[in-house]
Amino acid sequence: MAIEYLRGKACSIAPGYVVVEVGGVGIGVYVPRPFSEGLKEGEEVVLHSHLHLKEGVVELYGFPSQEERDLFKLLISISGVGPRTGMALISGIGVRGIYEAISSGDAKAISSIPGVGRRTAERIVVELKERITRVPAAPEGKEMDLARKAIDGLLALGFGEGEVRDLVMKALRSKEIRSVEDLIAEVLRSL
Repeated sequence: MAIEYLRGKACSIAPGYVVVEVGGVGIGVYVPRPFSEGLKEGEEVVLHSHLHLKEGVVELYGFPSQEERDLFKLLISISGVGPRTGMALISGIGVRGIYEAISSGDAKAISSIPGVGRRTAERIVVELKERITRVPAAPEGKEMDLARKAIDGLLALGFGEGEVRDLVMKALRSKEIRSVEDLIAEVLRSL
């Protein structure tokens, strides 16, 4: 069984945790701390999720982008790295920081996260170095400005930030976008 994503309203928010109302049911989801800190109650969210089952405990982890969820799955596939540690890494140094640390062999950056020891950090670097082929491109300069303006425009249209952030970044990576209007149009086409 897999729950690929959730779409609903954030009805209760705590650091690293949000209750999302989906069809009248409140579903508790562990999320990256920076994401939860940027949410407002009542905001529409889309979370790409991972259902974790272990020893009778069922936990749902959610991420604003598929890229974050996929990295989380890679992290927890490593012996000694559980979902709490994977979430702490994503919350602490972010997807790009993790990719850069792995590709450059910087176990120290990974072990800077509380709960991640030197040996675990080294294991993460060694085991994922071959499986991670590239550092994801982060929008810079003009692209970042376009992304911010497009997100603001979509928020003004009534969309939730969690819903559009991933779509804006995906549109920026997939096409040559020259204006905020083109970017918003591309996102609206993808909905």
